[in-house]
Amino acid sequence: MSDETATVTTIETIKRKLKKYTALKEHEKVKEYLRKLYKISITAAIIQETKIDKLIRHFASNKTAKYNGLAKSVLKRWYHKKLLPKSTKVKPAINANLAIVENNSTDNRRNSDEINESQSSDDNKKRKVLSLAQYLENKKHVLSPSSTMNSTQNKLSNTQIEIINAQFKATTEKLTASAPDLTKIFDKNLIETDEIDNSRIDFTVRRPAIQQEKTKFHDLWTEDDDDDDDLNMQLQSNPANTVYSSSVQTQKLYYYDSSLNFSWNSPFINTLAGISLSDQHLNSNGPFGKRHSVHDEPSPHSCNRGSGLILSSAFSTLTTVMTLNVSTTVYVSNEQVNVTWTPMTAPCIDDFIGIYSGEIPLDKACDYFDYEFTKSEKTNSISWQMINLRRPLQFRYYSRDHACSGNYSLVAQSVLIEPLNYNEPTQIHLAYGDRLDQIFVSYLTNSSQYTPQCQYGLNPLSLEFHQNGTTTTYTASDMCEGKANISGPQTFIDPGYMHTILLEDLQPGTIYYYRVGNDELGWSAVYSFTNRPADKNQGVTLIAFGDMGLSPVEPGAKSTVARVTTQVLSKNITCLLHIGDISYARGIGALWDAFMTQIQPIAARVPYMVGIGNHEYDHVTGGNKDPSGAPGPGGFRPGWGDYGTDSGGECAVPMVHRFHSPSNGNSLFWYSFDVGAVHVVYYSTEHDFRRSSPQYAWIEQDLRLVNRSRTPWLIVGSHRQMYTSELESIEEHEITMMLQLYLEPLFYQYRVDVNLFAHRHSYERSCPMYQKKCVADGITHVLIGMAGQNLDTGVYSSGPWSQYHDQQFGYTTIFANQTYLHFTYYHDSDDSIADQFVLTK
Repeated sequence: MSDETATVTTIETIKRKLKKYTALKEHEKVKEYLRKLYKISITAAIIQETKIDKLIRHFASNKTAKYNGLAKSVLKRWYHKKLLPKSTKVKPAINANLAIVENNSTDNRRNSDEINESQSSDDNKKRKVLSLAQYLENKKHVLSPSSTMNSTQNKLSNTQIEIINAQFKATTEKLTASAPDLTKIFDKNLIETDEIDNSRIDFTVRRPAIQQEKTKFHDLWTEDDDDDDDLNMQLQSNPANTVYSSSVQTQKLYYYDSSLNFSWNSPFINTLAGISLSDQHLNSNGPFGKRHSVHDEPSPHSCNRGSGLILSSAFSTLTTVMTLNVSTTVYVSNEQVNVTWTPMTAPCIDDFIGIYSGEIPLDKACDYFDYEFTKSEKTNSISWQMINLRRPLQFRYYSRDHACSGNYSLVAQSVLIEPLNYNEPTQIHLAYGDRLDQIFVSYLTNSSQYTPQCQYGLNPLSLEFHQNGTTTTYTASDMCEGKANISGPQTFIDPGYMHTILLEDLQPGTIYYYRVGNDELGWSAVYSFTNRPADKNQGVTLIAFGDMGLSPVEPGAKSTVARVTTQVLSKNITCLLHIGDISYARGIGALWDAFMTQIQPIAARVPYMVGIGNHEYDHVTGGNKDPSGAPGPGGFRPGWGDYGTDSGGECAVPMVHRFHSPSNGNSLFWYSFDVGAVHVVYYSTEHDFRRSSPQYAWIEQDLRLVNRSRTPWLIVGSHRQMYTSELESIEEHEITMMLQLYLEPLFYQYRVDVNLFAHRHSYERSCPMYQKKCVADGITHVLIGMAGQNLDTGVYSSGPWSQYHDQQFGYTTIFANQTYLHFTYYHDSDDSIADQFVLTK
């Protein structure tokens, strides 16, 4: 690479950083890169080629910006060196893209209002994304909140509709014609040599800063599930009882249409995209079957309000604590426990019942595992789905004092309730070993005192074989950062002991019955599984999805678990693929217990093969504890992408202790296995996948060694999407582009048939394609992130390669034999087939 090319590359990188940090309003970072630019030895030709002067003139023209002076200094230096024409003067900004980034004027709010005119002006309600068709339809029938006209007067005429359609089309065409090609951001030579800045310290600055803005009332249950965490951390920085201002609706982010490869950066499109993200992934789920949202108002998120409140003279302190009645004092996992009480005559709207560890003091209203509002004076019963947390639990009713304006006081409590067996074998699940005759059987108890055992055989009444196993666990200090390092009911709790037994010499295609435990502490129920076939001509059926999480109420993961359980019990399902974002625990230990209990009806019967997602792995510190062995404090942190802190500090430690895989790669991070006529490869988009990386070398070797006569079908899977026509953030799209750049050619070279991924909470299927073009020998890409976590509501582009997409909960099945692969996508709502395709050899 020549010196001039290197300088151009550096300038382009600085341009990208300047635009990025301007968009994020991180002025100190903007100043840092302006200082770097000031020091660079540059020529007039390079300035002309990169057009960096236009950007700096814009900065210099913004008199209110903190970096204004530095920008002027850069221009003055270039003038002094005669690198710029003398006639050139600093003019007011005319760069529309940057003007949009920094402009908080009423113009942006006006655009937002135009789109949302038909919606309620109540700021407590989330605004929905409307397609143009929906917008026009609503305008026909819905009265504007600011209007006093009747509904007939407020309807749009056909002529008005045609005008709006024409304006929308013209705006889109103008954007398409003028928008830059994103690929130009990345210098070709830079990409080919992998010389991309691997320092990611700069990226992590804004998360702690945003975190500090949260009020002391912010609670773990208000955290969003969105993969665009950096935007949503800003959205979540409001306390739960704060309305969303119009500024939230005018967040300035860049979104890309990955099929057309241009920037959507107009006020119109930005408003759509901003509203889309502000409306999704805001719910979080408790471990005992309760669903929470930042819109559950009011809420115990701010249960300790502190001093300075106006006290009501009508308030009288409760001196008698009443009794909560429970349907049982002894329970087993997944049992429903009903809690009843005598209704209060004047309850507060945010009275709630929480479930607590018995050792939590009674004045700690906030230290619950889970909670539910009592709703009204007419309600006197709540049902709870129990999980075995290996400790005594108690239900407590809290109500606010001082006429519902003060802190919570205890109103009623139950007796302690306990699991029938503290050492009940729970969370039973299977996984494939290295060989076709091996299966891992794993489970959890509260003790490591006795050797874990598995009894198994060909007859459920005669379990003639016996195998011992090993035991492991982990502590808060084993994990990397954040909530995962803190002990408490809503952070880390003692996970118990994870036991694993490797069964060997299993006959192919044979049904085995088994149970786990021991004589001292008790045994589980008897389960069965069918070992994978050795005959390449025998068909197999796989179930696949991503982004399920814990969703104890309909719709979502509960409906997916119910549908998949029915499939497992009624059909010959061979194994299950869950490609990342597993439990969404994110440092909340009890959620791992709830998730593993949730999947037991499936995972105890078929191997549950998992891949790594951002919500299991991503972290920024504590790299010496990272079980993947990735270098650096936060693992893979290139100068692009949105690799954040999405694991809550877990850095995959719970994953590698709870789940198992073949040992032919790097633990759960990348590995492969055969099942029937299919070779499955799991790779990690959370780790370096560039050509110089160990993972890339492993993938290439694994694909090269596949015996296509034995396994003619080749399926690869990872968490983040390689393709989607749904709008993405700029940082998401950077990762999408890099996956296309580095791994798509490799997959195409080795004739991969299907590439599975998730991350986006939706479904989408491509044609067989290569480099965005449908070709006969191409790869079919399928996005399957619709298994349970809150669905996306974003808009789509019209990528010609996209064959089908929707945003509904569901799951997929893959049937394959030597010559035929049938892929089917089912909706959870009615178990109907929404999409399917067939490949043949």
